Amino acid sequence: MNTEESQETIEGTRVVTEETHENTEETQVHTEETPEPRKEPPVEREEEIRAAIQACQSVLDELGPRFTERVYRRAVEITLHEQGIAAQAGVGIAVWFHGQIIGTFEADLVLPSHVILELKVGDRIDDWHEAQLLNYLRCTCAEIGYVVAFGTALRYKRFILDNSRKRGVRGDGFVWRG
Repeated sequence: MNTEESQETIEGTRVVTEETHENTEETQVHTEETPEPRKEPPVEREEEIRAAIQACQSVLDELGPRFTERVYRRAVEITLHEQGIAAQAGVGIAVWFHGQIIGTFEADLVLPSHVILELKVGDRIDDWHEAQLLNYLRCTCAEIGYVVAFGTALRYKRFILDNSRKRGVRGDGFVWRG
C-alpha cells in the first residue's frame, strides 16, 4: 500500500486526501479556521460503511462495468437489505434559504447511520462528483459521505464535514419516503 497526501482548496474548504491503495481515497473536509482533529465515527457506523463498500464491490464483480447508476443503485440497495442494512435509495435532500425550501437533491443511497453514498459510473471521480456530495453533506445532518465510481475497478472517496461547520440545516435535512 502506498500513501500519498495532498492538500487542495474547494470553495473555501480545506480538503486533505490520503490515497491508501489504487482504488481508494479518503478525504476529510474541514474549514480553514479550525484545525480540529478528526473525530472518529462510532464502530457500528464504520462496520456499516465497510459493508456498503463491500456490497458495491460485490455488485461490480457480479454485474461488471458499464451499467447505469440506477442499475448499480438498485443492486447495492438489494445487497445491503440482504445483509440486514436498511439503506434507502433516492432520498430527497432539501435546500433551505430564508426559511423556505428553494430546491431539492436526491442522494443515491443513505445508510441508517446517515452516511451518504453517491454512485457514479466511470473510471474516475471528477471534481463535480465531489462538489455534488459536498452539497449533500452541507444540506443534511450527515457528516460522512462517499463518492463511489463503478468502472473497470471500484473507486471511492470519503468526505467528512462536521455538523458544527454547517449553517441552515433543518432537522436532519432529508426528505424521507413514507
